[in-house]
Amino acid sequence: MNSNDFDKVAPFYDRLAGLIFGKSIKKAQTEYLHLIKPDSKILILGGGTGWILKEIFDRKPEVEISYVEKSTQMIELAKTACPNYNVEFVSLPFEEWQTEEKFDFIICNFFLDVFQSRKLKDQILPKIKSLIAENGRLLVADFQVNPSIWQKILLWAMHIFFGLFSNLESQKLVDLNELLISNGLKEASAYYFFKGMIFSRIYEFRG
Repeated sequence: MNSNDFDKVAPFYDRLAGLIFGKSIKKAQTEYLHLIKPDSKILILGGGTGWILKEIFDRKPEVEISYVEKSTQMIELAKTACPNYNVEFVSLPFEEWQTEEKFDFIICNFFLDVFQSRKLKDQILPKIKSLIAENGRLLVADFQVNPSIWQKILLWAMHIFFGLFSNLESQKLVDLNELLISNGLKEASAYYFFKGMIFSRIYEFRG
């Protein structure tokens, strides 16, 4: 099985997340969708089952979305959930996907945490930054580093589970905020959920 392969967990991924975290996962992912401007070009990385597509189009029906998701099973679920929307589905690892487009709004919900820190710093984050249009924004929802003891145990169990079923590349949680800032992005706003274990942040170009 390839690394970061979520095909096996696709059928029950959303139910599992809801069972463990309640509504916190979805709240974190939708907190900043109101910032999307009409007619925006949006890039969603690791979008999963596609439930967020309806959330976006209900707010901004004229946007265009590129949906990059490595898991073919996740892509099929997303297509089934949103058959009539203006979405380009790309079933490729992000690092292999090539495009000349720039995007007004890039969404990385629980996507960055699957990569090892060096790959994030040297390959993934620079590529994401290169795809952000002038005055564009990056939305990141993910798990917060340095949580409480019970949260550390929960994160450890999650890494074990996804390591077994999805061959997760990452072995531990990294400080995504620090990595994003070091790659030239500025934190513009942040919200926290599930007693601080989950964050949602908006980033812009620094300076």
